[in-house]
Amino acid sequence: MDVVTYSLKRDRVSSDKYYLSIAAFTDRVLQKGEQMLKFQVCSFHTWKHAAKPSSFEEGLLELLIMGVYWNVYIDASKELKGVPGRLLTTVNDWRDGADRFKLTLNKIKGLLATLFISKKSYEKTAVDTNTKNLETLLVFLRATGEFKQEVKRLEAWLEYLKQLNKKDSAGIIASAAAFAEWFRTEGMAALDVYTSRVQDFIGCKWPEHRWKEDYIFCGSPVVEYHLNMVGAEIMNRIYHADFIGRKEKVLLLPHCITKPSAGKCQARSTGRGYVCAGCSAGCQVNNLTRLGKKENFQVRIVPHESSIASTKTDESLFPENAGVIGVSCVLNLISGGWMLVEKGVAPQCVLLDYCGCKNHWHEEGISTALNEKQLLKILESQNYLHL
Repeated sequence: MDVVTYSLKRDRVSSDKYYLSIAAFTDRVLQKGEQMLKFQVCSFHTWKHAAKPSSFEEGLLELLIMGVYWNVYIDASKELKGVPGRLLTTVNDWRDGADRFKLTLNKIKGLLATLFISKKSYEKTAVDTNTKNLETLLVFLRATGEFKQEVKRLEAWLEYLKQLNKKDSAGIIASAAAFAEWFRTEGMAALDVYTSRVQDFIGCKWPEHRWKEDYIFCGSPVVEYHLNMVGAEIMNRIYHADFIGRKEKVLLLPHCITKPSAGKCQARSTGRGYVCAGCSAGCQVNNLTRLGKKENFQVRIVPHESSIASTKTDESLFPENAGVIGVSCVLNLISGGWMLVEKGVAPQCVLLDYCGCKNHWHEEGISTALNEKQLLKILESQNYLHL
């Protein structure tokens, strides 16, 4: 198999070992986070008590995201100022609700991103950990168009930090950045075996994405892969009990997992989603569709994550109040999970064993796959921690 950036299988027949590795590393992350940031997370949740309560694990994940993005993008955010940032934000907002002009807006996004966010890796400089610089960071993240759900969560933290004194708010941001640096170092030791080709892709293939709308997305550093892996594991733990309690279950599959025996995939359109037509015996979507009839879950093929964002509950992608298992490549995991939460469903996630879609990762496209054993464990187990 041609590994593009990551592979959960490594040189093994299956990705079973990965799910053991990510569970063990996530335990360490949560333990370290509790040691470093328990008071900060609990204080934040006390402040926002009137809002829908969040778990400690979800609050910790939000702080980890803040710290990782601070460490990776704070220098970039200081460079993206004024008109270019506002233009990028406007273009991304238009892209969300303008299917008719999507191709044109994609070209404009690629042009602006390449011109004004021309570097992905920045030498870390001494930047004051204050709310003004955090706000600048969020403006940058919003302008990229790649972190919509994450920005929504961090905006609540920014509001909270602004009402603290400067010393306390600076301390929380600094603690988040320190936790993220621990995470980066330990993540390399624990998970790099699964993401060893990311840097090769950035060095050799990423320059080919200049002027394309996925320029920022495809240049994501290794730490963002690890962040999404751990984030998905945390979110599965948080929402699994709610998922099990939902009557209707839906499995959302990306188009890159299809493997027609000849010609194009024959899946039938049903509004925003597609249903397998059973055209290929060797296609995993066909196998999963048959499994769904046996295990009582629906299967929908989704062209792109944006299809979920723009789908209304009456357009048959998934029923209202369903339990939804999203399947995607690593970099979409956190945003996709929170997008589903926002739509009122209980999310779970199974990672693609590797990426390979023609849109972003491979010139010809590679048919991807998922771990069916992990899927069944999520569907059948009453306690995610005991999968």
